[in-house]
Amino acid sequence: MPSQKLADLQTELDLLINQIGPEIEGLTDFARLNLLPATKAKVLDVTKDSTRRMDCMRAASKALIDLVNDGYPDSPIKIVTGDIFNDLQSNVTTLAAAFAKFAPADEAVAATIVPGTPVTRPPPEVSASQ
Repeated sequence: MPSQKLADLQTELDLLINQIGPEIEGLTDFARLNLLPATKAKVLDVTKDSTRRMDCMRAASKALIDLVNDGYPDSPIKIVTGDIFNDLQSNVTTLAAAFAKFAPADEAVAATIVPGTPVTRPPPEVSASQ
C-alpha cells in the first residue's frame, strides 16, 4: 500500500493539472486576440511555460501511478535458483576478501591556527632608476 504522502502528492498533482488546463486555454485565447507584438510574445512565453509545467506534472503523476503499480514502497526479495544464488554468494565472498585489503586514511577532523609574533620589516629600497 502506498504511503499517505504519496497519495497526498498524487492528489495535489491532480488538482494542479486540473487548474492549469483552463489557464492554458485562456492563454491560448489571449494569443488569438489583436495584441501588440510584445504582449503577444509574452502571452506565448507564459503559455509555453505553463504547458511545459503541465507536461512535467502529468509525467510525475504517471510516474507515481507506475510506482504504486510496481508495489512501491515494497521491494521484494527475488527468488533465484541455487546455481544463481551460489554464484552471487561466491562473488560476495571474493568482494569481501578484496575489500579487506583497504582501510581509510587517517584524516584531520579539526585544525587550530595559532598566529605567531608579528615581525616588523624595513620597507624595500627604491632604486634611482625607477
